Amino acid sequence: MPIAQTKPQESDFGENPASNPRAVLGGNEPPLEDRIQMEFRDALIGERPDFIQRMEDSIAAVDRAEVNDDDTLGRAGTLANILRACENHISEVHVAVKKPYLDGGRICDAEKRRLTDPVTSARATLSNKMNAFLAEREAQRRAEERRLAEEQARQAAEAAAAIAEGAAPEDVAPMAAAVAKKAEPVRSDEGAIVSTRTVWNSQVEDYTKAFKAVKSDPKVREAIDAAIARLVRAGQRDIAGVKIWDTVAATTR
Repeated sequence: MPIAQTKPQESDFGENPASNPRAVLGGNEPPLEDRIQMEFRDALIGERPDFIQRMEDSIAAVDRAEVNDDDTLGRAGTLANILRACENHISEVHVAVKKPYLDGGRICDAEKRRLTDPVTSARATLSNKMNAFLAEREAQRRAEERRLAEEQARQAAEAAAAIAEGAAPEDVAPMAAAVAKKAEPVRSDEGAIVSTRTVWNSQVEDYTKAFKAVKSDPKVREAIDAAIARLVRAGQRDIAGVKIWDTVAATTR
C-alpha cells in the first residue's frame, strides 16, 4: 500500500539567501558578463590600442587570401603568424583577467568543501549504519524464505507419501507459502520515509572476456579511438585492425 507523502515542514535553517535580493553580493555592480567583457577589452588594448582593429583586419584578410604559388604561400604564412600572435595575446590576457576570478572561485570551493565535507562524511557514516541494518534484515528474510521453502518441500514429500499410502488428496494438509514477506517502508514521526532498493554491483575479473560485452558501446569506442590516436602520435605505426597513414600540413614560424 503506498504511503501518503506528508507536506514538507518549514526549514529549520532560516531564510534562503537566494530568495532575498538584499543578500546578493555585488548588487550595485554591472552584470558579471558585462564586467568581464569590459575588463577583457581594456586589458587587450592597454598596451596595444590598435590590437582589435588589427585582429579584425587580419581575420578579414583570410577570405581574400589565395594560395596558388610559393609567393602567395609565403604571404599566407605571414598572415598565419599574425593570427597566431593574436591568439597568443588573447590567451595571455585571458590568464590575467581570469586569475582573480579563478582565485576567488578556488577560495569559494575550498570554503564549500570545508563546510560540506563533515556533512558528507556524517551522511556516509549514517548510510553505512542503515545499510548494515537493512542487509541483516534482508539476510534474515532470505533465511526465513529458505526455511519456508524447505518446509514446503517437506510437506510436499509427506503429502506424496500419504497419498501413496491411500490418503485422499483433499485430506492432505495444505502446504506453507515459500515466500517471506518483504518489509514495508518505514516512516519517521517527522515524515522521512526509508525504503529499500536492490543495488547490483560488478567487478571485472577478465578484461578480455568482459570487452566482448561492451565493445559496441559508443563510449568504449571513443576510448579506443583516443587510445589509438595517442599510440600513433607516440610513433607506433603498426596496430592490428587500424589504418594508419600520413598527410602534410603547413607550419609557420
